[in-house]
Amino acid sequence: MAHSTGQILNNRYRIVSLIAQGGFGAIYRAWDMNLNSPVALKENLSSTTASLRQFTFEAQLLAKLKHENLPYVIDHFILPDQGQYLVMEFVEGKDLQAILEERSSPFSEAEARDWLSQVSSAVSYLHAQSPPIIHRDIKPANIKITSNGKVMLVDFGIAKVYKPTQHTTVGAKAVTKGYSPPEQYGGGITDARSDIYSLGATLYTLVTGIVPIESVNRHMGVVFLHPREIVPDISTQTEIAILKAMELNPDERYQTADQFCMALSGQGATGRTIKTVSEAPRTIRAQSMSGREPALASVPVDRGPYLHAPGQVIRVPLRKKRGQKITISGALVLMSVCILAILGLGGGLYSLVYLQGYVTPTSTRDLLALTSTELARIIGSAPTTGVPGLTSATPGLQTSTVSRSPTQIPSETPIPAPSDSPTPPPSSTHTPEPRPTWIPCAGTYPSRLNVGDRAFVSTDPPLPNRVRTLPDPESPITGYLDVSEKIEILEGPVCSATWIWWRVRSLEKNLTGWTAEGDAENYWLVPLP
Repeated sequence: MAHSTGQILNNRYRIVSLIAQGGFGAIYRAWDMNLNSPVALKENLSSTTASLRQFTFEAQLLAKLKHENLPYVIDHFILPDQGQYLVMEFVEGKDLQAILEERSSPFSEAEARDWLSQVSSAVSYLHAQSPPIIHRDIKPANIKITSNGKVMLVDFGIAKVYKPTQHTTVGAKAVTKGYSPPEQYGGGITDARSDIYSLGATLYTLVTGIVPIESVNRHMGVVFLHPREIVPDISTQTEIAILKAMELNPDERYQTADQFCMALSGQGATGRTIKTVSEAPRTIRAQSMSGREPALASVPVDRGPYLHAPGQVIRVPLRKKRGQKITISGALVLMSVCILAILGLGGGLYSLVYLQGYVTPTSTRDLLALTSTELARIIGSAPTTGVPGLTSATPGLQTSTVSRSPTQIPSETPIPAPSDSPTPPPSSTHTPEPRPTWIPCAGTYPSRLNVGDRAFVSTDPPLPNRVRTLPDPESPITGYLDVSEKIEILEGPVCSATWIWWRVRSLEKNLTGWTAEGDAENYWLVPLP
């Protein structure tokens, strides 16, 4: 049950307002009555003995971190039969996603590079801890700009302590559409280089105004528009830094946040060769700043370095600018920030470290194959809306014929030409039944479930799912589905409050009701084979 305004927790923190709420907990703005200051109060509903012990350990670890671009931890406490709570500095200001959505154009390179250099400094600091802390959710929505122009990297969810043998669990809670590298899907191992991919994807969005396609979809040959193909005025230096950071193979990315930071300042950037390969017409999926996918465009292309026709910019519409003004810093400032990061200067923290301990047998390859299949189904059936700058040749589908001339960027390793056919899924004894095609709920991932299916509650992170009387976040809670608990899908889906709802029956206890499969960024229920 959500806490009400004015409610006091732990005899110290008075709830001011609800900032965000999901299936695993909530984040509140609260007032610290002891220190007379605003705080961010993060709720975690998991209450198992193991998770409570892990929560305490990791909260103490986070409290030791001090960096000028990270909010600091103030307190942590546990309320029996309610949840665990992490109290953090409340960062006043707007996040970059909100600012970008208010604008009529992307940010300038100078602004974006300055901000990402500061974020890289914070990320480098996290990676330098022993053991390293991997953020795993770097994106514009988790970067705030304070009133004095300072950048703060915040996160309310899925950071984790790095262990070389710790695999990412199959639940997609740890995946943010467009910003997560392929190893973050399925059973892959994430490390510091996973954050490098997200840094590059974030810069991509800030300078182009659109979210890059999902990394797993690039494996099946879906065209990945390079920054200068969208905004020709972007410098080659910035494009090279973005593309190298976003390499699908972690070994081909920058290996540290410091390397990425120095590349932004023009120091130590490594080039790459882009091969010119003709390919059949493919479907390009553009994403808005919210991470949703508002439009499809079938574009016959020659896969060379640039896809834009002269003067053409393909961009998801942004909202009208409201006069947001932020100071622009130059290359000298960028280099200074990078050098300070390398020297290890800084000071606070941001979030709960990911609670570990659950690994599923599903491999990354299995999940990539599933994702490719689902993507092909959606592309082949979903209705579309227009993208400005593209002309329509087929009702409901935006098309435009453009060409690229071969251009070479000095470099290191040639990029292999993508195959025109998706890699077939690995052999398995399980053959999924055909599923009806339906349009995803507005603002959500497409559902992976159907009536009659069986599923389990995501183990990443290990938090329970609320069960309610109706498919509505305001309806009464009748119980909780525990981590890994198996369920059967009885009815649905229902779209409500930007969540996908299903009526389910627990296979492990007497509990039936409505629960959410996921939202715009996460899957909370995982299909059983």
